[in-house]
Amino acid sequence: MTSYPVPVLLFVAVVTLPLLLVSQTSLAVFESINCGSSHSYTDENFITWRGDDTFFEKGQSRTVMYLTSELMSTLRIFPTRKKNCYSIFVDHGEKVLVRASFYYGNYDSKSSPPIFDLHLDGNYWDTVNTSSYYLISREAIYVPEGNYTSICVAQIRANQLPFISALEVRSIDRNFYSHVDLNHALFLKGRYALGTNQTVRYPKDVCDRIWYPGYGTGLLNVKNEALAIDVSAAEEHPPEEVLENAVINSSTRETILLFTGLPPKEVSIYIITYFSEVQFLQNEIRSLQIYIDDKPFSNPIIPPYGSVVQVSITNMTASANSSFVLKATSDSSLPPVLNCFEVYTISDALTEGTDSRDGRNRYLNGYNLSGLLPDFSSMDALQIMNLSYNRFSGSLPTSLKDKNFEFDASNNCLSGTECSETPLPSGGDSSETPSPPQGPPGPPPPSSVYPYDFPMSGGSRKIDKLLMLLAFIQFSLLSLLLVNIS
Repeated sequence: MTSYPVPVLLFVAVVTLPLLLVSQTSLAVFESINCGSSHSYTDENFITWRGDDTFFEKGQSRTVMYLTSELMSTLRIFPTRKKNCYSIFVDHGEKVLVRASFYYGNYDSKSSPPIFDLHLDGNYWDTVNTSSYYLISREAIYVPEGNYTSICVAQIRANQLPFISALEVRSIDRNFYSHVDLNHALFLKGRYALGTNQTVRYPKDVCDRIWYPGYGTGLLNVKNEALAIDVSAAEEHPPEEVLENAVINSSTRETILLFTGLPPKEVSIYIITYFSEVQFLQNEIRSLQIYIDDKPFSNPIIPPYGSVVQVSITNMTASANSSFVLKATSDSSLPPVLNCFEVYTISDALTEGTDSRDGRNRYLNGYNLSGLLPDFSSMDALQIMNLSYNRFSGSLPTSLKDKNFEFDASNNCLSGTECSETPLPSGGDSSETPSPPQGPPGPPPPSSVYPYDFPMSGGSRKIDKLLMLLAFIQFSLLSLLLVNIS
């Protein structure tokens, strides 16, 4: 990858940094919680993190075995209660970015990363499949119904305790991401800055959106020649730094295939692409179109020099089998260019926010419970009851036959079923790197844009193996020292 001189960038950073630092305090919400820690500190991005010991009395702080950074060195586990929540107050109607991070780090020396559910204001968000080697993060953008945002972890498997490493809540301009109504949330699949190996976040992005570096196979990394880039033309106002680099093809016959990280099944999507011309053009033209599943989606796009044009893809569903390709138009003398892009899925309609003590969802699967099934008819707010993989006997109560909530009593000993000895499924390690998607056939094959380390859903970053090796060496040296002392 080509490296570029930095004196001009350093000068810009020195001049603008004080203004950006003021922005953090002027935001209605800028909360950074270092879970499992009891002290505060300011990191290299000028973000002040505070411990969460004032949030929970029942949660327990733990230290990871594989140290990577101060932020990821601790976590909070929840051995009691099936659902535990952090509630952060926000102004009514405030649009927020919520980011939850999970790094197992073998804190319990069992090499058994747990699986648990993540909830947002009482709504199911995702099932978090943690890993021994990856930092897993989930991010959402939405408008809470009330005056707080509630982020909860819920146990769904026996002996697999939910935990959390870090929690961030940021205000987002209400006009950003406005193509989705207020009754839905955006769940991040990926946000990438292309043509660079640098991560961009606060203070360069005042909303602290994290733009991870992406790379392209068969693509060229280029530097934007513009001395300044006006981002005001883009609805979401990306930081100027993510437009300072880009990827391009080597000829107009070649195309760019986007890696979206979408799931196998069809989901509602919100994809945002950003284009800024990287050189001052005189007698040439760069014009491109977005094709979805080989059909033209957009009008011709002419990236502006010193500015940016944003093209949003929404009001449609897509999956991992969908193709998103950039092609040069017939009158273009230059190949396609792409500076950065974001990929979101859109949630189901959000229900009204609930208190963390509400008991709407019950996960009691795999606890070897026995006896007759109780009657849940008096629990009007119940939405989910999971009693699978227990030893309940007898027949279903009459009230459950016309249930209006999600109910699972599989793998029990109920009347008319065989008493199963099937054990509760255990979670595996999700650290396997996904294979790159294959482009459509036909010459020439499309060049592909991927994130570094192939982040998984919502942003999963592999912990540097060198750091793990250093941690092992430190542990070994400490063991030898203790032996010598004894």
